[in-house]
Amino acid sequence: MLNQIQNRGGFTKVEVVLAVLAIILGAWAFPYFVRRQARPAPFICLAKLKLIDGAKELWATDNRYSNGTPCFMTNLVPAYLKTEPVCALGTQPYVVGPVGESPVCPHYTPAMRDAEQHTLNPGRPSSPGKPGH
Repeated sequence: MLNQIQNRGGFTKVEVVLAVLAIILGAWAFPYFVRRQARPAPFICLAKLKLIDGAKELWATDNRYSNGTPCFMTNLVPAYLKTEPVCALGTQPYVVGPVGESPVCPHYTPAMRDAEQHTLNPGRPSSPGKPGH
């Protein structure tokens, strides 16, 4: 019969081209996905410090505490934070500090903050100020 299609096996040209394009696209995009997943530890640390600060402010507002009132992690977990945050830079715990003051990470230094500021806001000065002063 002339109408029967012969089964020769193998791949068509379109299938080969699509497979090659998929491999090239994957090889090109893979480093970007890996880089996006691996955030630097100082960024993670800063995010956790902001989270602790927000929880501390909520705790102070809910309990009508003023600036200077001591606050500890036990005041925040589990009511304001699901779990106690762990520092990505080391094993020492965060210091929550009194109300009105920022929490502190023993591993997070001002040099990290300056480098991070330039990374997050390229071209902008890291400290506020008026030009010419």
